[in-house]
Amino acid sequence: MQSVFAGLLLILLDFTINADAVSIDLIPDFIGYAILFVGCGRLSDRADAFRKLRPVAAVMIAVSLASWLMGMFGAAPQNSTAAVLLGIVNTAASIYASYASVDGVRELEARDRVDLGGEKLYNAWLLMTLFQAAAFFTLFIPGLAFIAMIACIVFSIVFLVRLHRAAQIYG
Repeated sequence: MQSVFAGLLLILLDFTINADAVSIDLIPDFIGYAILFVGCGRLSDRADAFRKLRPVAAVMIAVSLASWLMGMFGAAPQNSTAAVLLGIVNTAASIYASYASVDGVRELEARDRVDLGGEKLYNAWLLMTLFQAAAFFTLFIPGLAFIAMIACIVFSIVFLVRLHRAAQIYG
């Protein structure tokens, strides 16, 4: 479970340096997806959600590596169609990966009859996702977009803290 947490931590944290047409992601998502892939492999026999997430993580290793390389070498300028499509795919995959992890935690709770904080984790995921959507839809309203982005960061941290607690309890 610690690998699932570590993978999602790297996927959800985004530190990027932009210079001209080059974009350098300091914490590449493909590393997070690789760690998530390993974690899902360890838990796939215990929770169906992790078994289903594993192939998605495998595909996203390749997609996010391609995205990272394109950004690194300036192959897809930030406003290009390719960059926008890759951004949408990356966002959708991170939302799915985080939700599948919540689902996996809930399955582990039911299977092992242990409280891992699945309900609180789900609520944090829901708020994180709602504010991600709000940040996207208010992109052209600077004040609202800023508030939505700050809320998204806050609830991403809350989500990660709750997932970390679940991983610690699970052992």
